[in-house]
Amino acid sequence: MKPALMLLVLFATPAVQAQTVAWRCESKGRVVYQQEPCGGRLVGAQDRRTEAQKRAERDAQKREREKASQAAAEQQAEAASASASAASPARKGPTVPQPRP
Repeated sequence: MKPALMLLVLFATPAVQAQTVAWRCESKGRVVYQQEPCGGRLVGAQDRRTEAQKRAERDAQKREREKASQAAAEQQAEAASASASAASPARKGPTVPQPRP
């Protein structure tokens, strides 16, 4: 992967965007960037997005978390409903007493 593309991938993740430094290292003859010191050189990794862009990203992440939480709650409710209906016998209505001979 080219170094410029690697930097783009590195800075695209939200967890890395909060970091202010990155390390440029060589691993098996390839240049890699990472958050942990590796004996390579320190590279500044500043978030160059505007406040509006950062806010939009946070809002989008919040919406995604809410959607995932709602989907999980719906899935749990469906599973609980399915297990409850499987555990109880099917109702056929009131039973009519049979006449004795």
